[in-house]
Amino acid sequence: MSLLDFFYPRWKHYDKEIRLCAVKKLDNKKKLAKIARKDPEEDIREAAVQKLENQNLLTEIAKSDPSYIIRCMAAERLQNQDLLMKIIKEDTLVENDTIFNIRREAVKKMEEQTILADIAKNAKDKRIRKQASGKLKDQIILVDIVMNDESLDVRRTIIANITDQALLQAIMADVAENESIIADIAKSAKDKGIRREAVEKLKDQTILADIAKNDIRASVRLEAVKKLQNQAILADIAKSDEDVIVRQEAVEKLKDQAILADIAKNDESSYVQKTAINRITDQVILHAILEYITINNPDDQEKAIGWMRRIKDKAILADIAKNFKDRGVRQEAVKKLEDQDALIDIAKNDKDASIRREAVKKLVDQAILAKIAKNDKDKKVRREAMKKLEDQAALADIAKNDQDASIRLEAVKKLKDQTILADIAKNDKSIDILHETVKKLKDQAALASIAKNNEVLIWVRQEAVKKLEDQAFLLDIAKNDKDASTRLEAVKKLKDQIALADITKKDKDESVRQEAMEKLSDQAALADIVKNNEIPVCDRLEAVKKLKDQVALADIAKNEDILVWIRRETVKKLEDQAILSDIVKNDEDSSIREEAMAEIWKLKNKQSN
Repeated sequence: MSLLDFFYPRWKHYDKEIRLCAVKKLDNKKKLAKIARKDPEEDIREAAVQKLENQNLLTEIAKSDPSYIIRCMAAERLQNQDLLMKIIKEDTLVENDTIFNIRREAVKKMEEQTILADIAKNAKDKRIRKQASGKLKDQIILVDIVMNDESLDVRRTIIANITDQALLQAIMADVAENESIIADIAKSAKDKGIRREAVEKLKDQTILADIAKNDIRASVRLEAVKKLQNQAILADIAKSDEDVIVRQEAVEKLKDQAILADIAKNDESSYVQKTAINRITDQVILHAILEYITINNPDDQEKAIGWMRRIKDKAILADIAKNFKDRGVRQEAVKKLEDQDALIDIAKNDKDASIRREAVKKLVDQAILAKIAKNDKDKKVRREAMKKLEDQAALADIAKNDQDASIRLEAVKKLKDQTILADIAKNDKSIDILHETVKKLKDQAALASIAKNNEVLIWVRQEAVKKLEDQAFLLDIAKNDKDASTRLEAVKKLKDQIALADITKKDKDESVRQEAMEKLSDQAALADIVKNNEIPVCDRLEAVKKLKDQVALADIAKNEDILVWIRRETVKKLEDQAILSDIVKNDEDSSIREEAMAEIWKLKNKQSN
């Protein structure tokens, strides 16, 4: 440090740290310009440039400062569009990456669209053209550059900046035969819909393969895959694309059975697996993969069954049905089997009852079904055979003789012979079978026998009564059965008026009497009930309600031996004024006379209206 340093300003101090602090505090533009031009230290010139606003000075520094960083910084601070253009177009600048970066900073600051268009069209460096194109807004100019620029990078950058979809569609229509530009649009347009449209126009398999593998949008990759033919590329996409739909489309176009088998084994998507399975036709491969899956993924039964369902070969299906380890797969194989010999063998001999049962479902031989229904050790298998059995002799034998009531029941359900059903109804001790027999019986004697049998459950007897039509049987039950509810069911079906009247008078159960009364219409019988003082009053009143015969009603109304309130109800039903007048004159009971007078007034009012 010299004595003179005390007299120099701090921005001229020999110690660069002191100079740097001084520059950061300095506001004098002339001094800052001097420092920016001449200070030997880069970081001090940089601090000065950061405070400069003079556009000419910044342009000078951007062109001439020995430091690349400072020149870029100066270019970045430029606002004047003409000066920026000078830097961009300056011919004296030697072309290298450093100069490119300074020009790039100038292009970043450029906003004048006319100048940007000129740069985008005419700059020698394609990187500058590309950068200028990225800032252009005029869609028509962008289209012009797309059509004429020789650089693929420039064209694709512009296509990415064209937002007018109609323009892009117009370009595609105008250059329909130019695969190169169509490919640029397919790869670079921002709108996925436009990219898809471009892909639809492409034929070049190499370009399509590139798009199918690399486009960021699954929908665009999908369109490319739809047009691909190369099996190797399709196989690669089918195995590696992250999108399920794209992989599935690729699988749909694959032919190689071995590749399809590999995808079906290993793809993480069940949809893709199923698509691959559906494309495999080689039966031997299907069988081999089925065994592979069962060994390597013993818990994935659904997948194994999916494979099995693709197998159509009869011999392979029979082998799977008999010998495969997985029960579910064997069951599915049996369901697909049509060979009756193989099915009979399985139904008779398989150790697994569930497999035998599946085989029985497909059998048609009645003799075999009868043997299985009688002899199989498993109740469910026998019941399944019963469902298929139609032979009435075999069914009758099982219905009468099988030790298992549930099997006998299944046989009864299929029997048609009334004699056999009647015999079973008499002899079988199972309530369920008796009930089922009643439902199927039409024979009146057999039904009557069940209905009268006091050892049979009441509800079964009642079901038998409901099916009876024979009036003699019904009358016998209605009069003599010990159970009121059973008598009631018989009364519901009786038609004989004399019998109904007799039941109305004599049955001990009110509900039975009421039902008989409900069905009674014979006027003489009803009148007789009303007059009978031994019959409960409520029943006699019900009979009055059903009486219509005016002579009978008059006879009851005048009969003073009958209870007053019954006579009164009878008076209410009289329509003959002469009879009513006679009652008014002669009846000893005032309430009866009053009721008769009231009825006369009603009749007169009715006539006057």
